[in-house]
Amino acid sequence: MESLRDPVKGVSTRGFTLVKRCLALLVTFSALAALPAAASASQMIDRNAKSARLAVDRNGTALLTYRARGRVQHVLAWGAVNARVPTRGVRQVEFKVDYSGGWGSQRRLVWRSFKSTCGPYRGPQLAYFVAACTAADGSHWAIQKWQRMLPPYGFRPTPPESVVELHLSHWAGELPEFVVKQDWVYRKYDHLYGWLRYKDRGVYGFKNTKWGAPLDSWGRN
Repeated sequence: MESLRDPVKGVSTRGFTLVKRCLALLVTFSALAALPAAASASQMIDRNAKSARLAVDRNGTALLTYRARGRVQHVLAWGAVNARVPTRGVRQVEFKVDYSGGWGSQRRLVWRSFKSTCGPYRGPQLAYFVAACTAADGSHWAIQKWQRMLPPYGFRPTPPESVVELHLSHWAGELPEFVVKQDWVYRKYDHLYGWLRYKDRGVYGFKNTKWGAPLDSWGRN
């Protein structure tokens, strides 16, 4: 699981690990179905964000504007596109994130004069879509929202488990493949299984707890 620390003002490059571009694919578990891919290089930006908007300038910096914790947030993100395949000894790609709207990284409020050059979105259909655009270089940017922390077995979620995460993505090229299949266990239980592949390689981590929670930047729950 991704870190659960709260966003803070200033520039952050830790805590919000990039997710392979189809983490947002947990839409419908259909038997023998290949689910439509979602955005690339997905990274959690905030929780319970409302009225989120996306802008991207010619230098490849994204501005996310949304309301959270009772006020409007202006967040800058840059420095990541696509994702790496699992590799020992190397960290996954991460956005640099400035939650101060530019003051933490450039000592000025960049968001006040931010000019977006990103055009209409021309990429594939995305799950949990909020907003997206396509840059002049052909790469795509998108923001999505989904609930990742919900408990299993239909248990009623606690407030921390019911949060809705806002994710930012930036990618170019082919999307990964996320396949979910269904069978039976002990002749009475539905069983879901499948795989996630990117660039013809499986997506997996190298270290986790005994309960399966990832302890590196590669594992995914």
